[in-house]
Amino acid sequence: MKKMILVGGDLAAGKTTFAKKIGQNLSLVVINKDIVKEILGDTIGFKDRAENLRLSIATFELFKYLAQEFMEKEISFILESNFREHELRYLEELTKKYHYQVTAFVLTGDITVLHQRFMARIASKTRNLVHQAVDLSSEADFRELILSSRKVNYFGNIYYIDTTNFTFDFSKVKEYMSN
Repeated sequence: MKKMILVGGDLAAGKTTFAKKIGQNLSLVVINKDIVKEILGDTIGFKDRAENLRLSIATFELFKYLAQEFMEKEISFILESNFREHELRYLEELTKKYHYQVTAFVLTGDITVLHQRFMARIASKTRNLVHQAVDLSSEADFRELILSSRKVNYFGNIYYIDTTNFTFDFSKVKEYMSN
C-alpha cells in the first residue's frame, strides 16, 4: 500500500529527530520543512519577517510539488513540518486523488518544557537564522502560538505522542503503520 507519513506537532517537540528515525526504520525518504526553508534562506536570503514568511510559503510549494511527484510514481514517503490547516487540507485532497494511506504522528508536550527546549536551541547558536524571525522568548507568546497550532486537524490514522519525556519505541513503528 502506498503511504504518506506526516510528522507534525508542537515547536521543539522533536519532530525532525522523530521523522529521521522513522525514515531509517522504514527506509523512506524524509522531507523536512525546516531543512528546505534553511536551504532557501541561505541561498536567497531574507531581510525581514515578511520575506521570511514568503520563504515559508515557497517551502510548502516545494512540499506540494514533491508530494505529487512521489504520489504519481507510487513512492511512500515522510513529510515533517509544523503543518497549517490549509496545508493539511491540500495534502488530504492529494492523498485521496492518488489513493494513499496516511499515518500522522502528532508530537506534543508540556508547553513549559517545550519552551525551555526552544530557548536552549536559540542559545546554542546552532539554530539557523531563518527560524528566528519571530521572537518567542516570552513563554506566554510561545504558549499562545502552540495552543493555536494545536487546533489544526490532521487526517488518516492519527497518533498523538507526548514528547515531554521523550520515550518512544521505534521498533513498533511498523505496528503503527499496519493499523
